[in-house]
Amino acid sequence: MSSNPKPIKIEFLREPVAWFAAEMEKKLAAKDDEHGGSSWPSASWARLFSLLKDEFDELEKVLEEQPLGGHNMDAIIEECADVANFAMMIADQARQAKLSTEAKSE
Repeated sequence: MSSNPKPIKIEFLREPVAWFAAEMEKKLAAKDDEHGGSSWPSASWARLFSLLKDEFDELEKVLEEQPLGGHNMDAIIEECADVANFAMMIADQARQAKLSTEAKSE
């Protein structure tokens, strides 16, 4: 992996990636009012990882109750977006720390 990859333009995202990103954003936006906007930058990695595991457990439960082809695909999609959002939050914190480190070394 190169240290300075080319940025990916949104218009070139694969359709499933763009669709899923929109699902993730819907879940994040729904929580903005509760948390006053993006609250993850100040959360610890341990807290975010704990929440990620909780969401993974919720996804597992939904999948056990509603196997693919079942009747509640919305629940599966929503839980997948929750899992992805917490993974994104951890990745975003890592990205911000990396950018900060790189800026200090310049």
